[in-house]
Amino acid sequence: MTDTSIFIEYPAADWKCRHDNQTFSGPLDLMAGGMPLGSLFALTAEDGSPYDITPSRSHCFRKGGAAIYEGEGHLTRQPEHGVRQMNTYVANTVRVAVDFHWGADAVPPQGLSLCTLRLPGEWRRIKVLGQGGDTSAPAWKELAAGRVLTWDAMPAVMLLEGRKGLKLEIDAGFDLWRWNHGIGLGGVTTCLHMGEEEAVLTHRLLPAGYAAEQLPEARTYRFNSYLAWSCPKLVPPELPPDLPPAVLKADGSGLDLSSIKDEVPAINVDLRRLTLPPSAYAGGKSESGRLCWGSKGTQGVAKRIIRQLASSYSKGVLQWTGVQPGFCDVGRHCQKHGAVAHWDHQEILQFFAWARQILGDGWTVQVPQKGVWAELPSLACLGAFTGFR
Repeated sequence: MTDTSIFIEYPAADWKCRHDNQTFSGPLDLMAGGMPLGSLFALTAEDGSPYDITPSRSHCFRKGGAAIYEGEGHLTRQPEHGVRQMNTYVANTVRVAVDFHWGADAVPPQGLSLCTLRLPGEWRRIKVLGQGGDTSAPAWKELAAGRVLTWDAMPAVMLLEGRKGLKLEIDAGFDLWRWNHGIGLGGVTTCLHMGEEEAVLTHRLLPAGYAAEQLPEARTYRFNSYLAWSCPKLVPPELPPDLPPAVLKADGSGLDLSSIKDEVPAINVDLRRLTLPPSAYAGGKSESGRLCWGSKGTQGVAKRIIRQLASSYSKGVLQWTGVQPGFCDVGRHCQKHGAVAHWDHQEILQFFAWARQILGDGWTVQVPQKGVWAELPSLACLGAFTGFR
């Protein structure tokens, strides 16, 4: 029998996983620190079993410091329904993008859930951050076999803690509006089933037995999500809290490099010292005081700073403060019109992965976090080497 497995691993970070071209799923058998974390299945039926998918193509490659798995196919028994999955692995995270194509005049599947996670072993407690919710101090909830937790909307963050303090983070992508819209029949319902030997997390798009007159519009529906896991080996070193602040040009054109006197700079950057156009802020109002990293204004000045440092210095120490995810509804940040629910966690991860590549190996990068954000594995390793040059 031909082995159809593709393995992705980051030995220095002590994690590895597998994809299977035949079952069109993954990551499968995700391991971190020698402990199994779980397996992800792109599409599952009402009973939680993976759909049989006939692959049309799949491949794995590296690009921009990431390892990327892509696969396309269709439901074997209902070929009018297509699916494409792209997993992007960076440091201790994977972004999972699933495109589900509902075919014209299609027969409804017998229930349809997206990105189902099967998590073996003991998971002791969970912390949940809802969309647009209070980010100050969400409480831990104890978990036990037989317990079922349900959310009417996909939470922005679900943080599970298992044995030896191992944490698994499950996040919605930036596109909260897509999770809230689902496939046009109401938003996605998220459910966590705690079993004796494993936990199962589902995001249900379509319950079984939907009537024909309620079928979705025939088109492709995209959903983004993230997984991240504890990775002590990638956590950047602590830096002194009093690094000299970089002088930022008031017009937002980047750093005043003439203010840096050292051959090997050690600086603090904080965009909160700037006043950017209102469109760069959450809610489109500078009074909010929080920049949205999905905005072109924020991304533009941040990328100019990184390019300046990379072109002027081969090594240095960069401490970037004031970077925490948050919620926003300015549609322009997502190339949409009107109010569109999103959050910028994904853009923050992507920006610092890009910055790590541009700066090169000679730079140390730290992005300190506070409050609930300091507990998230994805943010704990911001600035770490991505692992896939």
